[in-house]
Amino acid sequence: ETRHAAYAARAGLATNAMPFFAAELIRSSDPEVRTLALDVLSRDPASAPGKAAVEQFWSLNPSDPRELASVCAATAALKLNGFVPQLSAAASHTNVAVRAAAIAALGRIGDGASVNALQQVIQSGTPDSTRLALGALGGVQTPRARAILFQSASREPGRSEAIAALARHPGSDALALYLEGLDLPEAKVREQCRAALGQLKEPAWAAVLPALERFSPSARAQLRLVFATYEPAKSSALFQGTGAWTETDYLSAASQGGGNESRGRELFFSPKGPACSRCHRVGTEGGEIGPDLTHAGTQFDRVALAEAVLFPSQSVREGYQQTTLELKSGDSLNGLMRAEDAETLTLRDAEGRDHKVRKADIQERVGSTQSLMPEGLAAGLSPGDWSDLLAYLESLR
Repeated sequence: ETRHAAYAARAGLATNAMPFFAAELIRSSDPEVRTLALDVLSRDPASAPGKAAVEQFWSLNPSDPRELASVCAATAALKLNGFVPQLSAAASHTNVAVRAAAIAALGRIGDGASVNALQQVIQSGTPDSTRLALGALGGVQTPRARAILFQSASREPGRSEAIAALARHPGSDALALYLEGLDLPEAKVREQCRAALGQLKEPAWAAVLPALERFSPSARAQLRLVFATYEPAKSSALFQGTGAWTETDYLSAASQGGGNESRGRELFFSPKGPACSRCHRVGTEGGEIGPDLTHAGTQFDRVALAEAVLFPSQSVREGYQQTTLELKSGDSLNGLMRAEDAETLTLRDAEGRDHKVRKADIQERVGSTQSLMPEGLAAGLSPGDWSDLLAYLESLR
């Protein structure tokens, strides 16, 4: 333990740690030391010793899952494009963490060979691997990657992931899919589709206006959020009370009471509903991204609970404000601050993953008063579902 602590302390040092860990990666037989070395070496994409050590490490045919996952991540960070065949093989590994790391690495490299490998995963991988590969393709801005996403957006598994991936880089060619996405069961995907439509307001409105009557009440409510500040839309039927609920409607329904607690609990914990449990814990179940709601019904009345869902940034609890990190590598991270010391800080993203970042690697750090919880979650619920969810939240005492 003392030796590992010493290695970890050395890892926190600046560039003079690189040659040491490049040597240790090859010299050491300890998987923990090798994993740490790979993590350190991946921090400096310009390090020649780091690249040479990772290349040599692949020649040792690593088999430990921790080492394999780490060398996949390091390969992408160091842009070692010549190791796409190894990453492609790792993408079908029996270990889930190795598969995920390899698929993510292929997406970060993003060249033609990587896209081919990701397409192979989509065609013959497990449903979970297919979804990961589609998410990875969302970061590859090439016509071929986009074409694969379009093909995948019409079938399962992975339709939702394909639409969400297309929404990462909004284009008018995918407007119909973004509009379809407003009725998908995953709250995160609906949010991404709304964001994409918001960046394409003029062509999006041209597509929406002739088809207003064909949208579901839930989709219409979300479209009101998208076009709330778009002048050409304000005088249309979308804002004339012809089916889409406003925030006033939701608050009015909240004040009337009612709802089924049992059904509300199902909605809370369902990944295909508003996905509340992804971020919030009740008792021993749920995530730890947002505030614990175990006693929410004691702390807030029904209307206050409704307001917290409708207007998440109106009153953000201390410690739950967003922080954005712009890294020197060009990447960015967004989430909640979980820990900080003199050398590093830890950010938890909206998926619940913790990212430990060296302060020396940060270009800019921006705080925000906005909540990490997206607006518009209620827009994906029917009036009955909304009442059921509030009934469950109110019952938590």
